[in-house]
Amino acid sequence: MEEQYKDIRDLVKEAGLECPSSDFLSNVMNKVEVSSVQDPVSYKPLISRKGWGGIIFVISLVIFLLLSFESGENSFFDKLNFLNISMRNFEAPFLGYTLHKSTIYGILLLCFLFFVQVTMLKRKIDKDFS
Repeated sequence: MEEQYKDIRDLVKEAGLECPSSDFLSNVMNKVEVSSVQDPVSYKPLISRKGWGGIIFVISLVIFLLLSFESGENSFFDKLNFLNISMRNFEAPFLGYTLHKSTIYGILLLCFLFFVQVTMLKRKIDKDFS
């Protein structure tokens, strides 16, 4: 095993140690100062403000329709007379459904942690790109 590394030791001894020149650090720093960023990085979100507005509109419309989805004579779709389709056979999808307190606490905790994470990531991105 020693004989395998004997050639390597001899090559390292023969090459010797290289020392940088005395003004190496100043040369490197001059090169760093000369190079500059040509185009600063501009932040463009994946989803524009109009896109977020559309997403919020669609989600709120779906929630509104689900909450107003009643059975009986006073249902939302009967008032609209939507394509003459009778919606009397359908019942509200969440009628009588209750959440346990622990489920509500868990959902609230997840929402809180999500918003904390978003604010922390925003600060980090602002710090990195400013």
